[in-house]
Amino acid sequence: MLIQQTSREAYESVNRGHNSLHDRLLELLLEDNYTCDELEILLDAKHQSMSAQIRKGVLDGDIEDSGEKRPTRSNRQAIVWTLRIGEEPKNGNGL
Repeated sequence: MLIQQTSREAYESVNRGHNSLHDRLLELLLEDNYTCDELEILLDAKHQSMSAQIRKGVLDGDIEDSGEKRPTRSNRQAIVWTLRIGEEPKNGNGL
């Protein structure tokens, strides 16, 4: 599959080094539970980037739905995300 150079550059700009967007997301979820909207604000991230990182965390088994919902900036109810209880994140960075 051919990946556009601009797509590759965009990916690398948010996933570079030990302080990637995903790492920062996991660090925040170690402290508290957040909606995607709240994480977008805290990490100054676009919705598309943050929702993709949450999805990655869910698929990796690191993040799950807390069962709670909170309103977003647009006053819609959103899932509150949490780290899976009793498990270390599997991202390999020791978070």
